[in-house]
Amino acid sequence: MESVNRTIFKINLSRFPYIKLDQKLPQDLSYEAYKYDKNFSNFEYGMDVQRILQTNEKTMEIEYEGIIQITDKLEAHQRRLNTNKNVTHLNRYTDILPCILIRVMNIDEDTRVKLQARKGRGPTDDYINANYINVKYSQRFVYLQSPIGNDQRIIATQGPTKYTVESFWRMVLEQNVGLIMTVANEKEHGKEKFLRYWPEKQTSTEEDFQIGNLLIYNTFESNDEKYTHLIKRIFYVMDQETGVRKKVVQMHYLGWPDYGIPSNESLEDFNVLLQHGINFLVDDTKKIVIHCSAGIGRTGTTLSLMQLIMHIIAQKEQRKNIGSSKYPIVQVFSTVRKLREQRMFMVQTIDQYIFIYKYMKYWIQTYLSEYPK
Repeated sequence: MESVNRTIFKINLSRFPYIKLDQKLPQDLSYEAYKYDKNFSNFEYGMDVQRILQTNEKTMEIEYEGIIQITDKLEAHQRRLNTNKNVTHLNRYTDILPCILIRVMNIDEDTRVKLQARKGRGPTDDYINANYINVKYSQRFVYLQSPIGNDQRIIATQGPTKYTVESFWRMVLEQNVGLIMTVANEKEHGKEKFLRYWPEKQTSTEEDFQIGNLLIYNTFESNDEKYTHLIKRIFYVMDQETGVRKKVVQMHYLGWPDYGIPSNESLEDFNVLLQHGINFLVDDTKKIVIHCSAGIGRTGTTLSLMQLIMHIIAQKEQRKNIGSSKYPIVQVFSTVRKLREQRMFMVQTIDQYIFIYKYMKYWIQTYLSEYPK
């Protein structure tokens, strides 16, 4: 029987590109709209793995307040949100909207995912509350090239509602998605966080789960006592009109409460989730969809950790090749700030920001044996 791979962070390092670090402030939206500040330059550059082990929560709180200051509070960011009232019913939360444009070096890039509009379905048929993460920046934007980047491989979105389940699966098919990372429970504290968008049981008949012209099959669901907080499912999605049929894997992590952080007893399963996502980005060519409920807090935190781990591994490998003994740089502030350039409110709370630091300390001490404990 197929099961979840428990090998921790065994990653094909040869796939990672060169990482370029620069202590100058990037010239993108936040810093075009905000007066330059030396502290922000220090925050952007980050700190090496030795220093991050000594970072206290006060520093983390100052950084997070800085992120809010240059993202949430700027009119330039507010103007980028899709405020079309005709699609209000398609948003799970009325105050969580997809970004439309990101401006980098005076070049506009659209981060909103657009569905293929169908004939006779109205002007909102192309809408879904979802954003590409790490869209292709200008070639002059070389502050930090992400190992994930430049090809719209990740999509962050809200949890499906009764009005958007079909749109969700249309996006999966149209965007060639191979992995869904779900980091929420269907219901929490008696409230729906997302509508179940797959058949409850493994099925082989077409009639069991149909949404519009789409048929969804659940062909595998892990039932492993070792993974009480992580479920792996394998779906097949078929469009009856076009005949297109695709396999999609879902990794569903259950150990993370809304507005909170992963529980200690589920941390091992969270490790596996991150490893699976990173390996998929490195080894596959398809895209990842990641969602929680609003698609910003748990989603943003998970994506931040994936990027930070990939950055460390890439730097570690490249410095080994050039014979450098310098420690890799960890850029928590920069990573979260850039995510918020692409989707609003990513990493929603200070507790989630602090968790990123604490998890990276844990990861460094656990998986980088050559660095100080």
